[in-house]
Amino acid sequence: MTNTIAASSASKIAQFKGHKNSVGFMPIQTCPFATESCTKVCYVEKTFRYPAVKKVLSKNTEGLFFLDCTVLSPHRLTSQLRGLVWNSLRQRERRLAKLDKFSKEYKRLKQRGHIFRWQWSGDVVSANHAKAIYTISQEFPATSFWLYTRSFPYVKHLVGLDNLHVYLSVDRDNHIQAILTHQNYPTTKLAWMGEGPAEAVTCPATNGKLNGAGACNTCGICYGTSKDVLFNIH
Repeated sequence: MTNTIAASSASKIAQFKGHKNSVGFMPIQTCPFATESCTKVCYVEKTFRYPAVKKVLSKNTEGLFFLDCTVLSPHRLTSQLRGLVWNSLRQRERRLAKLDKFSKEYKRLKQRGHIFRWQWSGDVVSANHAKAIYTISQEFPATSFWLYTRSFPYVKHLVGLDNLHVYLSVDRDNHIQAILTHQNYPTTKLAWMGEGPAEAVTCPATNGKLNGAGACNTCGICYGTSKDVLFNIH
């Protein structure tokens, strides 16, 4: 087994085609606090029609659990994840160097800055995993990071950074725990699934307003505002 973790170029998250600015793991296996509601409608399952996606997520999951649990080198997980962010940042810099400075793409990339999503699939599996995410986010203050999590016991290790946007994933099964966690850590935001309060902004990538590649780079709500969001089942 190769104990390495690879970044993803998820089309909605990537800032340009081929941009590896996210990381994913196998759903459910890496979701220690998955609820019945989220398990039933997990959108990641739909991506398995592309065999390469499941292959990467499976390898990443093996690497995550190995690196998280090893007692020989407790910093190896942090080192692995740090490399993904560094490579993504350099990839963006190379892209900018090739673009016309007056082009729309150049202006949008400069406007957004470098963005990176933790766990486009899967969740935070342990306190050590959360601490690794925090450490790396702290090391790249100019990068905007964001994540959605049901791993509420580990949130205390994730909060406190302006550039790490932590969303608590809320559904009908865990809403009480989510609200209590938000009260304890008020800098967190809420990501409602399927239904939520009127003040939550519906993700435009799930309601048809922003379909396809580059949706997150175009929108910017989750890493550029303090707003709660609502995700339609997709």
